[in-house]
Amino acid sequence: MGIHPHARRDFYDPGKSYPQAWGAERVNHEQIATEALRYRLELVRGPLVSIDDLDLDQMAGATVASAEPAVDSAIRRIATAWIRAGLPAEGLCRPWGCPEARALFDANPDLIDALDDIMRVATRSNAA
Repeated sequence: MGIHPHARRDFYDPGKSYPQAWGAERVNHEQIATEALRYRLELVRGPLVSIDDLDLDQMAGATVASAEPAVDSAIRRIATAWIRAGLPAEGLCRPWGCPEARALFDANPDLIDALDDIMRVATRSNAA
């Protein structure tokens, strides 16, 4: 069983676009990482963090370019849960403020760990 081998290759290769059949927009790891960073920072936003001072696109680019297995795994876990929840694949590349996305993360605390994996590498990559 499992995922068809071609779907696995197209879905999980960093830097590659997802199949066009998944939506009108093409999505990739860097775009997903940007939205993951934005979402995670929004969860802790307030007196602790101001995302206005951060270049999330640059942080996501450095994070994906680091080729850390933890990042690939985190993006895979988030994207898989997202698709299984019936959310549109192209939504992975737009801000995740919809109630369905919030419900997905509320119901799956392990996805917060995936966000933290991305954030950890982003912080380390940004500091380097």
